This record gives sequence, structure tokens and C-alpha cells, in this order.
Amino acid sequence: MSLAPMRETLIRQTRSLAGWTVTLICCACLDVGFAGSLRAGEPDPRPVAPAQIPPSEKAQASQPAPPSPATPEWRTIGSEELTELLTQALQERVGPEAGELEVQLLRPWTPVKVPNQPLSLVLLNFPATGLAPQCILRFELRAGDKPIGAWQTAVQMHLWKEVWVARSTIRRGTPLGEAELARERRDIITLREKPADLDNPGPVELEFCDVVPAGAPVLARALRPRPVVRRGQTAEAVLEDGALRITLRVEVLEEGAPGQIIRVRNPLSRRDLYARVVDAQTVQVSL
Repeated sequence: MSLAPMRETLIRQTRSLAGWTVTLICCACLDVGFAGSLRAGEPDPRPVAPAQIPPSEKAQASQPAPPSPATPEWRTIGSEELTELLTQALQERVGPEAGELEVQLLRPWTPVKVPNQPLSLVLLNFPATGLAPQCILRFELRAGDKPIGAWQTAVQMHLWKEVWVARSTIRRGTPLGEAELARERRDIITLREKPADLDNPGPVELEFCDVVPAGAPVLARALRPRPVVRRGQTAEAVLEDGALRITLRVEVLEEGAPGQIIRVRNPLSRRDLYARVVDAQTVQVSL
């Protein structure tokens, strides 16, 4: 029996039983049965309706994306950023070996507008006597290679560095190895002379040539190579010229450490000579 007569027969029977509503339901059932009779892999002949997009999503998709906020062309520079720029410029001027520099503004800084670019600071003046606890600095701000303006401000500075300090009073002539020393972090900006570098003293033994009070930092000028020959003693002078070697006894006229040049006197001719100290008993004379 073909599908069309069977469908008409069913429709007639349902009309006589239930009316038009039942007829529509039976027709839908026949359509479902027809779709289910497709073989596996065959395409569905019924048209597919396009996907429906909710109205709210359509409205959102049609709206343009909000624009990204534009980068401002100007900004303000405050006291904290200015202090960092001043510290960096001064530290480069004195060098990292001088110590760690600390800068504080003594007057309130009024924020100024500057281009929104990386800034650099150029010092227009520097104390002729070096860093001081307080001074007035003149400087110029630049954005790249373009100058922005010049200002001046009063600052207070500290220069921190670990130095050797005398724990007790050190007398003149004390060998370095016998002195009581301690390493402390001090503000050395008021020191007018270089602190002693005792981390690498070298092979020559040192001694104190000045009195160092307790609690005072040890300065470089307070130390000298420890003399091994003393004024008035007798030493052996050696004169070498190729294969020729001459020795004689001389009188020492000056104190001297190994490697230093001192004056000696020939006791026979009473002639003064210059000699280089070799050790506690020997000096070398050159013509």
C-alpha cells in the first residue's frame, strides 16, 4: 500500500472520530514517521531554519566597542619623584665608591606640569668644595633632549658608608694589627679626607702616624707603611752594575719602609746617597 492512500485513509478515520484537532496531530505523526524512515547517512530533506539570535544579544553586538582611554599628554612631578632624580644625578656625580647618598628637600616643592615622558635631571651647579650637609642646588628638567625648565631648591644630604672606627684611642706608632677597630655605617659627608681602606691593606705592614680618638673613623692619612730602618742605624748598601756587585756599610739618615727611597751617608767619603729600602738591614744604591 502506498504512503499517500494510507495517509488519506487515516485522515478520514480520525475526522469521523475526533475532528480537526486530532487530524492535525495525526498529520504531524505521519511527518515524524516519514523522517524516521531515512536511512543512516542520507540527508534530511526538510529545510533547516536559521538560528534565532535573541534581541538583547543583537543590540549588544550592534553597539561599537567603547574607545580606550587616551594617554594624557601632561602629568605632574611631585617632591618624591624630584628627590629620586636629584639623588640619582648626585650619586652619578660622586660615584658609587664614595658611599650611598641620601637627599631630603628642605623646602616644600610645588608640583609642576611636565610632559608625560621619561624625565632626566641635569645639575647646573655643584659645590666647589664637594658635598655638604646642606646646600642649594640648581637643576634643569628634560623630557628626552627637550628642556622643560630650570629650578633651584635647598636640600639636606647624607653620605652613608661602612668605615673602620677606633674602639679605643690609638697612639702614634701603633701597628695596624694591634689596634682595636670596628666596622660601622657612618655618615661621612662632613669628612674632608678619605677614610682608610683596610679591606685590602697590601703586603706592606702599616702603622699609625697620628693619634686617633676612640669612636673616630680611621682616615687614610693616619696610616703609613711601617718603617723597617730607623734614622741613625747602620745598614748594608748594595750597588749592582751588571755582573759587578759592591757592598759597603752606610749610615741611615731617614726612616723608611720597604720600597721607599731614603738618604744614606757613606761614612768614609761623608757623601750622601739615595737608596731604596729592601729590608731592615739592606738598602740598594743606584748610580
